[in-house]
Amino acid sequence: MTQLGTTFAALVIVPLSDKVGRKPIMLLFLYGGAAVYGVLMVLGDVEQTGGFAYYGYCLCKLFAGILGGSKTLATVCIQDIFADPKQKAAKSQATMPLGVLGAAIGSIFGMIMFNATGRLMSGGWFSMGISLFGGLLFTFRVPFWLPPPKDSNAADKLQVQNAGFDPNTVSDHSTAFDMNACPKELPQQLYRQILLASFLDSIGTQGLFSALTLILFTRFVYFVENPSDAALTSFGLIVFILIGLIMAIPSLGKRGAGFNAVLGNGATGLAQLILIFMNQPAAFLTVLYIGISFSFFSTVSYMPMLIEICPPDQRGKVTGTYGAIGNFTGFVMPLLIAIMSDYASNEAALAICAVFSFLGFMASLPLVKRFPGKIPEVKLSDEEQAHIDGDPHYLSAAEINKINKERMAKGEPALNMRFGDYKNDEPYLQLIQKLGRRDFRDMRQHVNEMFDILKAGGPNAEALSRAARERIVADTARFDAGEFDEEAKEMGLWLAKYLWYNGHGWNKFTPMYKVMIMSAFPPLPRIDQGAELAEAMPAFLGWLDDEMSLVKDDPWQSYSMLDKYHTLKLH
Repeated sequence: MTQLGTTFAALVIVPLSDKVGRKPIMLLFLYGGAAVYGVLMVLGDVEQTGGFAYYGYCLCKLFAGILGGSKTLATVCIQDIFADPKQKAAKSQATMPLGVLGAAIGSIFGMIMFNATGRLMSGGWFSMGISLFGGLLFTFRVPFWLPPPKDSNAADKLQVQNAGFDPNTVSDHSTAFDMNACPKELPQQLYRQILLASFLDSIGTQGLFSALTLILFTRFVYFVENPSDAALTSFGLIVFILIGLIMAIPSLGKRGAGFNAVLGNGATGLAQLILIFMNQPAAFLTVLYIGISFSFFSTVSYMPMLIEICPPDQRGKVTGTYGAIGNFTGFVMPLLIAIMSDYASNEAALAICAVFSFLGFMASLPLVKRFPGKIPEVKLSDEEQAHIDGDPHYLSAAEINKINKERMAKGEPALNMRFGDYKNDEPYLQLIQKLGRRDFRDMRQHVNEMFDILKAGGPNAEALSRAARERIVADTARFDAGEFDEEAKEMGLWLAKYLWYNGHGWNKFTPMYKVMIMSAFPPLPRIDQGAELAEAMPAFLGWLDDEMSLVKDDPWQSYSMLDKYHTLKLH
């Protein structure tokens, strides 16, 4: 009943905070929850409440869930407080281990109070006190209103100004488009993909938890005969959940939320399939605990994705919907698993949950590239750093994108860069290669940002498409008029020297080298010839991914090893 109530709270009440403010809803949850626990204390005296006690208890559990959305709303408040998306994700994830720790502490206090008073519901006094304390703390220590941003445009402009930009310096020219100051829209297709993966993941994960609560007792008589040892399995569950969180949360930054989602779903499905064949209690619990630990890789992955794409004025709705999915599956799946176990078998229930985990694995695969890990820092020597700083022809992809965003906001053409003299770059080719992986990742992130605007549709997508088309058409006209001839000659000479001085006789096998160039740079949809930006973006992203897979940190070493191998084979 509690899960059903929290589903309602997350789906209906939490989204109201987008309109009336966070604080009033949070106070409703905290003070309302305290009142429900107070009623539960009264119902605990069966001599006074009589036959109504059971029905009253069920009703209170339902209202405890309805007024139990404080954890979901807390993550929304954290998103409001922190402007940096990385901090939003990191601080929001902190609520999960705190929730597990709080549940463990609450269980311990409940047992202590039961042993001290002999009354089963006496632990509710502790719960009521904690809720009241939280309400008072929120009343006097949190700003009176704590409203959400009134509109995403205002919120985004505030963050842009904090970053040192002026969002008001936007030209009325049709080629102007300020990506930093435009209202953020929710990309519906990506949003639905994340929710689908989360839903399938929740169903699959419930199979693991049912293995601890239901299958453990029906398969192994030992735990029925030794309830104290059975209680220890719950303690082990808490320990391995914390271990899973300790592993999963750092992995978000290093490998990315998409990778975590795939790993968690795959590990959950695999663990459930193995559990089907486990007939020894120790082996069963070992696989179960390891599977639960790895399941949290995916559990912690979806909220950072939603934080990244969510407009400020829809945080309550998006976070609430995500929370409702977990609560709903937590309410429905234990019932369905119990029914499947009764009318089919425990093994069938685990197998079906494993199927959903593998479906979640498949649904998460498209999210890997969209939500990659942190772009790695490149460590440079003092000499390398001095070369980069002194090279007038070098800018990182992040710097170029920042400059071009500012120029686009003013309706100015994109920055034109020159290749420079190959002789200046020749001693530092490996350095350029080393910086390449970071630049490709930065560029992909920038293109993803533009693609999210396009996928969200509306006036922003139209304005971006129009600005991109007119800028590219103008640049093509300048190229056809010969304005870029000097830059083109410089690029051609750089490429010719690179090929020649690295063992490629380009003027001996020209058709072959033309094919190689065409293979490295395949035709992409041309916006200046009528292709839509929404069509060109996926093609460009696909090309970027292909190139990223080819970029090696040290191709010289790879080819020298290959050459050594063939030399040995020949002799």
